[in-house]
Amino acid sequence: MNAGPLRRIGYSLAGLGVADAVALLIELARDPDTLSQLHFYPPDNQTGQILVIYAFVPAFSVLGWLLAGVPMALLLSTQDIVELPWLILLPGGAMLGPVSLFLALMLLSRGQDVYETLRGARTAFTVAAFISGTAFSVHCLLMRWYELSPAPERRKDEGAAAL
Repeated sequence: MNAGPLRRIGYSLAGLGVADAVALLIELARDPDTLSQLHFYPPDNQTGQILVIYAFVPAFSVLGWLLAGVPMALLLSTQDIVELPWLILLPGGAMLGPVSLFLALMLLSRGQDVYETLRGARTAFTVAAFISGTAFSVHCLLMRWYELSPAPERRKDEGAAAL
């Protein structure tokens, strides 16, 4: 049974939420005092700067999800995800982030001084690869779980107009 487009997009969005949360938790774990310093901060406070930066990460990751995540969720069928090995799926998912970040930067820069924009975004490309790889992995896990789940559970879903 093949999952419908709304289910694939929903699983993709769930993967994005998990990936953003994991990225924030990893960044918070790098500085153990971060949670105790969640108040107004002076400009030289690194913890506050990290939190400000990571306030923008979900916004950009949603933009990247719209540019690359939704099309991939709609292009790859459930059967493709079940049949392809993880060694092909995981690097492919990790490449989606930098590609979507590049597209977003090109759209936002409007062609003005692209080299400087890209040079300043080296770390952002690494974070984008991590987030997209994690999001795509969660998406694939959910799709495989849906495809390989026992038939009685899916019969309930078939009556709901095959999301």
